[in-house]
Amino acid sequence: HGRACHGATDLYQVRCVAVAVVRDQQLAGIDFRMPESAAISGIVVDHDGRGVAGARVMTMFGPLPGNRSVTGPDGRFQLTNVMPGENRVVVEPTAAPGEPEPPTAFHPDHGQFLPIKPGERVSGVTITVTRLALSEVSARVSSAGPGVDGMVVMIASARPRMTRRMHHSADGLANTRGLRAGRY
Repeated sequence: HGRACHGATDLYQVRCVAVAVVRDQQLAGIDFRMPESAAISGIVVDHDGRGVAGARVMTMFGPLPGNRSVTGPDGRFQLTNVMPGENRVVVEPTAAPGEPEPPTAFHPDHGQFLPIKPGERVSGVTITVTRLALSEVSARVSSAGPGVDGMVVMIASARPRMTRRMHHSADGLANTRGLRAGRY
């Protein structure tokens, strides 16, 4: 069963009724409407079909976050206590050390929602993480002054607007990796 609170009149449980409790008090009629939950299981894979370990997986049900999980070494996940209704599974993969953060993936793709019935067990869901083009930009920075120490080197994209600090060495060579195709 899913989460519930006293007096809730909707599945989002926005309208709960507070109960004042005092010492030696006895109350009756504190009732809960327990919605029957569902479960979703599957695998998160990369563009080559290999399981993605350590990715954060969660459901989004209306305005409130649902259940959360982390993929195992083989990329498999299981979400339980999923609220019935229109759901979307969101995957936030983790980046390898030194690599840029991969983009968030959704299931179903393109922003649709997955209808879940109370008590339903949805299995075999496969979510593919988008391939990142690891484009790299390098530049030589020169200065008429004493050098490039302390200078901040930035790169900016045209649309959508994005800025990123470029790492540079003492000799003025600056670079950044993990850029998407576009104008900078």
